[in-house]
Amino acid sequence: MIYGATGYTGRMAAEHAAAAGLNPILAGRDGARLAQLAAGLGVDYRAFGLDDPASVDEAISDVAVLLNCAGPYLRTAPPLMTAAIRAGVHYLDIAAELDSYRLAEELDGQAQTAGVMLLPGSGGSVAMLGCLAGHAGERVTNPRRIQIALHVSGSMSRGSAVSATENLTTDCLMRADGKLTSRSP
Repeated sequence: MIYGATGYTGRMAAEHAAAAGLNPILAGRDGARLAQLAAGLGVDYRAFGLDDPASVDEAISDVAVLLNCAGPYLRTAPPLMTAAIRAGVHYLDIAAELDSYRLAEELDGQAQTAGVMLLPGSGGSVAMLGCLAGHAGERVTNPRRIQIALHVSGSMSRGSAVSATENLTTDCLMRADGKLTSRSP
């Protein structure tokens, strides 16, 4: 299931999934926009908001994996992560928001008990740059420092701009000994 399927990134994920022969269920709040996109891709859709846990539980009860493409994740990750745990559904999002990482860490014990993977930050730049840094670090003997730059051409999507505005922070997280910890930038 792709939640936020009618947004900029969600639409791309839905189109790529359909083109790859997958049969995603498109989801989000706007039934009319979902119906139009789903018809064009030949897939099913479900319209539901996130304010009623029982509705969310029902909507995801028969899916194996939920990809959340609907920001701001400060608002969408908590209800979707907790519903995923209740339903035994793996959760991924494309967030680059620290709150999603913190929430996943906080819910990790419940997720493990439910046999659920919580993977926030699995989108483009976060996953790509992390993998690039890991790959480079493995290929260099005793690396002391890795610097990576990312240039994004063009403007942000509306959703990315809203998420960036609501999550502006100077906090920096790192994983040390298996735990997220704050560190100075």
